[in-house]
Amino acid sequence: LWTPLLLAFVPVTSLVIVLGGVLLLRWAWVKPWFLAASLSSVFLGGLYLLGLAVGGFEARQALVHFWEHAGWLFLVGLGLMLSAVALLRRFPALAGLAAFAGAALARTLIVEVGQFQPFGL
Repeated sequence: LWTPLLLAFVPVTSLVIVLGGVLLLRWAWVKPWFLAASLSSVFLGGLYLLGLAVGGFEARQALVHFWEHAGWLFLVGLGLMLSAVALLRRFPALAGLAAFAGAALARTLIVEVGQFQPFGL
């Protein structure tokens, strides 16, 4: 479950959490950075699942374990970050809240489910 791809996913979702909080304060300068960070997080999250699906035996085992325990919630987190992009123009505060919640949920699930994996997965 712990792959090198997470070295990119975790910092980018951290950026989404921070920028989502700043967006709640309605600071206009953050919108382009927020858009890039949210889309990057969704892309990396999807790439993470794809990487587990096409990886070796251990990676596929990790995907099955992850999907059974939190897969649909992970997709909800990615969906919240994607919906934040759609909400950004009309409802910036709601977009910040959605992205904040989505990024926090996705990160939490990877850590929570991943800590119960045996070494090497």
